[in-house]
Amino acid sequence: MDDPVPGLDITESLQVLDWLKAELVAGTGAVLRAGVTRDPARLVDALAALQITVYALARRWGIPPERLEAEVVRRLTTEGLGGHYLEERFGDLSAIRQHLERRARPASGS
Repeated sequence: MDDPVPGLDITESLQVLDWLKAELVAGTGAVLRAGVTRDPARLVDALAALQITVYALARRWGIPPERLEAEVVRRLTTEGLGGHYLEERFGDLSAIRQHLERRARPASGS
């Protein structure tokens, strides 16, 4: 595992990984609590914080955001073709995949 932040010693790197894993669990709890309150602003905040934690954890493990997003798109495609309930019933997986693909395309024109 290459150190994405040069100069961090191994002990600190391990501590940061442990902290991020704890943040992942706490963030999941925050999403569940926000879902119970049905407060859209609180839910968006909790989901955004969780997504940031996932990106930071991936980076600490040497996985660039582009690779993570490419894998998400691949999984969305595979799961969508495999008859996943969310895709079959609501079209969620293809909608998310299309969003990520549009975002990844360079802007044309101007």
